[in-house]
Amino acid sequence: MSLIRALFVFLTVLAASPTHANGTASATAVLSLLDYIALEYPQFVRNGEVVDAGEFQEQVEFSARAAALIGNLPDHPRKVDLPREAKELATDVNARREATAIIERTGRLKTALIEAYAIPSRPPHRQR
Repeated sequence: MSLIRALFVFLTVLAASPTHANGTASATAVLSLLDYIALEYPQFVRNGEVVDAGEFQEQVEFSARAAALIGNLPDHPRKVDLPREAKELATDVNARREATAIIERTGRLKTALIEAYAIPSRPPHRQR
């Protein structure tokens, strides 16, 4: 694992610590993982074939980590389907599904997380 990826994983896990009662920090960490999966997966799996085994293994680990984090998010009425959808993402990654299917599923998960946990689409502007 490259230094940049190791740092990414460390920061994602750090951000997942329960610092916000409403789960915003943990949900934001999941968003980062989902973004990473959607961006990187198509480079390492093509037509159901693994192009780079080491990088594919990271995708497997990140999708499993995203599912675990989602399962541990605070309860919310809109959370009901999220753990199942996240587990299906991990299953799809393991099964080397087409990139479009992975990207669509990560997109649905991201939208649901943003709506359920009121995650701002961009950081608030800071006054100087």
